Amino acid sequence: MIWFLPTLALGIACFWLSGFTGFGLSSASTQQQLPNSLLLMCIVGGFVFINQRIIDCAKGESDGLSRAFLPIFLMLIMGLSAWISRVGTSR
Repeated sequence: MIWFLPTLALGIACFWLSGFTGFGLSSASTQQQLPNSLLLMCIVGGFVFINQRIIDCAKGESDGLSRAFLPIFLMLIMGLSAWISRVGTSR
């Protein structure tokens, strides 16, 4: 059971990422490709960290996410989203 939730989350993430190219990542201009790629890496990195903590909590090795995770993760997501928005409107 320890691997069920991360495996389910991985399946959902793969399904989501396979449809991501349909939303214009591959057809984005070269100015937009870097922030789009960084946003995708940030989301996947957060996903991996959360799933690793789920496994650690199930084993009794961790008490949960660190207190700094959510503020740092949200600042990264919001910053990259603002960058994408600014690049998108500068055409």
